[in-house]
Amino acid sequence: MKIAESCGVTLHAPKHARITFFNSPYPAHREKKAVDIYFGDEIALSPVEGKVVDIRRFEVAKPAYFFKVLDRDAFNFKGEKYEYATIIRSSENPNKVVKIIHMKPFVKKGEKVEVFQEIGELIRSKLFTFWTGKHIHVEIRNPNDALRARGGEELKIIGCKEAKKIKVELKGRLVYINENLAKFALESITKAGSFYGVPALAGKKAGLIDGGIPYNGYGAILTKVEEGSQVIIANFEVGRIIKSYEDASIFACRGFRVKALGLKLRGLSLTLSLQNNCKISLIPNKRGDWFGRNKTS
Repeated sequence: MKIAESCGVTLHAPKHARITFFNSPYPAHREKKAVDIYFGDEIALSPVEGKVVDIRRFEVAKPAYFFKVLDRDAFNFKGEKYEYATIIRSSENPNKVVKIIHMKPFVKKGEKVEVFQEIGELIRSKLFTFWTGKHIHVEIRNPNDALRARGGEELKIIGCKEAKKIKVELKGRLVYINENLAKFALESITKAGSFYGVPALAGKKAGLIDGGIPYNGYGAILTKVEEGSQVIIANFEVGRIIKSYEDASIFACRGFRVKALGLKLRGLSLTLSLQNNCKISLIPNKRGDWFGRNKTS
């Protein structure tokens, strides 16, 4: 399924995937220049057709510069020593490349790849937080500036539509729990265009929410909303719009706390699904906080 495009380059994700444009503390997501694709297993599939023109392996440290947004406990896990960047020249527009990180590539430099071809093994990067699942991070870039952390092309979200205005209640069933997070199946998941997710109200519109709130400090609603508008989930204001695009609007989170089953949380991890199997993740303050709690709510 087509999920985004820029400069004539189209990005794809399989229907079983979970995706996010804005659920990340990193600048490329805040600037609407990246998408993360979660496949639900260990293998990465190519989001694009093209030719592999470069593969880089590099060592990464914990992203200490994000401790002002996320505390050190957020990075309390052992990640892979090495990270990899795979650069694919687009067949649609040879003047652009696609950068993919967070996978150890199967493919070699010079190899042609097709959409949804198996191209690598997903890794647990040190750039992740402890609750982050394995995924690929994808950007569209200029060939002479393929590797930097900043500088990608702004993405246009494909299949994004305004949601129906429905009553949202954050009630659901606990379906999964481990030391890192708990997943709930909500009663109020809805479809808007190509995506399933949690709807919210903003101004006179409704759209799906994409973001880690409030712990990332921001999130987005997938519709165009006037700046300054309140973003409301379940009759509760979670933030106000600070920047608006044709297909999404970014909001700054207001200070609020989340609690479930008697446990104080960092917040809610909200992403988008391409099938009606969307879950929300409840993120604890520390690893292990969820152990011993297996009720439904």
